Amino acid sequence: MVELSADFIVGLFERDVRARRRLVELLVSEPEIRLAIVNAVLREVALKSDIEGLGGELREELEKLRREFREEFKGVRREFREGLEKVRLELRDYVNLRIGEVGDYLVKYIDGRVADLHRRIDDLGRWLRATLVAVLLTLISTVLSPLVLKILGIL
Repeated sequence: MVELSADFIVGLFERDVRARRRLVELLVSEPEIRLAIVNAVLREVALKSDIEGLGGELREELEKLRREFREEFKGVRREFREGLEKVRLELRDYVNLRIGEVGDYLVKYIDGRVADLHRRIDDLGRWLRATLVAVLLTLISTVLSPLVLKILGIL
């Protein structure tokens, strides 16, 4: 004879769909069993008021998260602006420094070019004076040579 255990019986119902349906029909047809099943199911079913309450809690939680996000975002924006301002000031200082260095370089370069120009103008002035002296001496010698020769009676 086969020993019937609860596991064995459950296994039979798991394999035989038709027998399982018949068992359910038998259980549901008994008013006391049906009431016990309905009460057990009702304990697990969420009521409309439960869902509305959860919806309200969910809305409150969402609003709280929105407020927290706004505050956090304000803080991030403030930190970003402060960092941006710091970078802007550092960049301004760097650019001013570089402009100063370039300005100093240009002043030195222009001073050197102007000094070179002065030197060349001075050289040109000396050359011009020497040329003028040579022209005057040539004119004097051209004019005075015949006079001197006439005075001496050579011409």
